[in-house]
Formats: sequence, structure tokens, C-alpha cells
Amino acid sequence: MRRRVAAIPAYVVVGAVLWYLVYRSGVHSTIAGVTLGMLTPATPVRGREVLQVLEHRLVRWSAFVAVPVFALANAGVELSASEMRHAFTSRVVWGVILGLVVGKILGISLFTLGAVRLGLARLPAGMRSLDVVGGAALAGIGFTVALFIAGLSLGETPEVLAWVKIGILVASVTAALVGSAVLIATRDYPEEQAELE
Repeated sequence: MRRRVAAIPAYVVVGAVLWYLVYRSGVHSTIAGVTLGMLTPATPVRGREVLQVLEHRLVRWSAFVAVPVFALANAGVELSASEMRHAFTSRVVWGVILGLVVGKILGISLFTLGAVRLGLARLPAGMRSLDVVGGAALAGIGFTVALFIAGLSLGETPEVLAWVKIGILVASVTAALVGSAVLIATRDYPEEQAELE
């Protein structure tokens, strides 16, 4: 960034090399992604929006290839009927599901809409309260960080860890369905200012 590099391939190459080195070092490769995110310039470089260009070029690969492959590869659990039955008898699994689905919706929606109501923030033009709820529901898609934290905290109890991973997968699918349903249900409504603006 200090050298004002605007060439997109340079960021891709550096990112791939950094990921590989971090992975080979034994440190969780998620750290490489966080580091790259902090180092990519958020302001224009020589008139080019590097961050936006990278995001638009990589979003399809990320959403439809990298994230699903990561989720399934890192889950590493048997999704048999008996394993699912055992998982859903665990209070920990239900805690994960409720936290990622209900907790995200309530937490993000209440804090965001509360800040708007108190005049501390405002919603973008055309955005309504239900849009915030839909976005909050989508935030419950918790593959990367959820699996990372589960592995760190439950690594010594492999059976419980396997169940929690099932809970994360179920919660992520549920959050995706709920969030999509809310946003699809509200998109055909006539444009109007959000009540809390």
C-alpha cells in the first residue's frame, strides 16, 4: 500500500503466497485472510478502487467455491441419521443453533435499530427495518469463525466437537434460508423511507 500499487494481480499473488506460508507454518490460515484484509487499501490507489475491484472479481469464487469447500472440508463430520440424532440431544448444539440464528437476528437488529432510534446512526436511503433483520439473519452463516472457535475450545472432546460442527452447519443453512426469505419477501414492496430514519 505504501508503494501505491494499483495492479490487482500483485495483491492476488501476495495473498496466495501469504496464505501458503501461514498454512505451512502451522498457524490457522484464517489469519492470512484477516491480515490481507487489513493490508488491502480501502482508499483509491492512483485512481483505482483496489478493494472494490478485488471484491467484485473474487466474490463468486469466494461465495460459490471457497466457502462451501472450506465448510465441508473443515466440518469433517459424519452426517448420518444416527449421528444427527445424537447431536440434537446435546444442549451445546442447540446453544450453537440458537446463538447463530436467533442470537444474531436479535443482537444485530436491536443494536442497529436502537442506534437509529436514538439518533446515533441512520439507515442508508431506501433501507427499511426488515432489511436490517434480513441482513442480521444472514450474519448467522458462521462457517469460518464458528468452526475455528469450536476447534480451539472443544478440540479435546472430539465427540462433542463433531456434534457442534453439525450444529454450525445446520445453523448456517437455517440462517441463510431465513435471511433470504426475509429479504425476498420485502423486495417487492414499494420504495419508502424506513420508519426509523
